[in-house]
Amino acid sequence: MYNGLLHAHSGLRWVVLVLMLLAIAKSVSGLRSGQGLGRISFLAGLAFKIQYVIGLILYFVSPYVSFHEGWMKDSSARFFGLEHLVGVTIAIALVEIGMGKAKRAEDASTKHRKTILFFSLSLIVVFLSIPWPFMRDVFAGRGWF
Repeated sequence: MYNGLLHAHSGLRWVVLVLMLLAIAKSVSGLRSGQGLGRISFLAGLAFKIQYVIGLILYFVSPYVSFHEGWMKDSSARFFGLEHLVGVTIAIALVEIGMGKAKRAEDASTKHRKTILFFSLSLIVVFLSIPWPFMRDVFAGRGWF
């Protein structure tokens, strides 16, 4: 079960990243054309929530999350035990705040600007929080999926 969840979590990150980029692009084009947001921001938020729930399950069963003596000095244990969780929690909060502000905005221009701002900030935090394969000090041997 652990390996299945880990692969789902690793693969779903690409879906979340693509949907967030599409939501930002749709808002940028909508800002120019005056069109509505559509469903892409909703789908991005939904995929992100699913990703977050899978990540929370993994948090409690993963061998990478370890609170042993001196775990804050161990870069891998600190990343998975604290930094990754805090980063994605902030990122998902930014998405939710942005979606709420966009939903309550009166005109399309404000909706698009709120979506662009909050989704972009969230995307930056997500990029900083993902355990990329080139992060050799955090862990080795994990790939792009």
